[in-house]
Amino acid sequence: MSPADFDFGVNSNDTLHMFLNTSGSLYFYAYDMSADRWNTNYFAGIGLNPKMDYDGGSGLSGMYIVTPNVFQITYENQGGWQYFQETAGNSNSTQIYDYCAGPGTACALVYQNSIATSEFFVFTLGSTNNYQFDFFSQMNSPGTIFDLSIDHNSYGTLFIGIAQPDSVAIFSFAGPSTVKQYTIPYGKGIAKVVVTKDERIYLFFQNDENELIAKVFEYRDNDLKDYAEFTVYTGGIKIEPSFLPNALDIEYDAVNGNIYAAFIDPGNNYPIIMKIRNTQVSPVFMIPSHETNSRCIKITVDQDGDPVAGVLNYSNTLNFYSR
Repeated sequence: MSPADFDFGVNSNDTLHMFLNTSGSLYFYAYDMSADRWNTNYFAGIGLNPKMDYDGGSGLSGMYIVTPNVFQITYENQGGWQYFQETAGNSNSTQIYDYCAGPGTACALVYQNSIATSEFFVFTLGSTNNYQFDFFSQMNSPGTIFDLSIDHNSYGTLFIGIAQPDSVAIFSFAGPSTVKQYTIPYGKGIAKVVVTKDERIYLFFQNDENELIAKVFEYRDNDLKDYAEFTVYTGGIKIEPSFLPNALDIEYDAVNGNIYAAFIDPGNNYPIIMKIRNTQVSPVFMIPSHETNSRCIKITVDQDGDPVAGVLNYSNTLNFYSR
């Protein structure tokens, strides 16, 4: 199992849902956290590179690749699940980097295609507006992308973080003619972006000393304004070339206003979870000390805003932990 083979989220009923790819076949699991039991396990069809996200307006939804240029969205609707498919403009678009749901029923997708450009979709369920433009030619090393992530504010403006070997950048997107860019020359390797309910944009990246840094922006007058910068972790992050985009996972708790950052410490392969509130950072102790054979950690939050983590270890076992 690879970190790209699974993703999970918690819906409004505090049920954990997970997509898991096994040799190109996608399986859907549901775990009742209050009753401590798995309720659902069924074959969802052909699917690769699954991503899930929760939006308070429309619920939980997931996205995955059906064929190299067709992706499918599965979303909650009145207690059930529905889906629709969209076709990409490039027949070799085979990797989903990130996906976000909202606001309302809107969803968004950024992915890299074979000619090192980015085809960017903004769409509402059943009605697609397809925007395509080239992020990568504006970067220092076009086509060499280590990480790419996306989130949105309450007005629907999207923010995209992009990491290369020698720099990190964040883009804002409120429409095809409103793209703004802010480059961090001392960033590298990781670029995770999250937007909080006070409309501040946090970009997480590594600096030249391999420390995990958060830079905070405000979006005013259709532009990104530098607000603050602080250190999240000084011990480095475990990064493997085979799953660069999964080295760090970020989740926002809209209930309490916390951000959770989850990653593996490279010194002992132990999962680390840090809680960020404004610029204050504190560790979260919820992973047992025996989890020192860990390969990857992903994180979400339940309906109380408490973190739920999935830890994949080198024994190919996926363990879940919650507070």
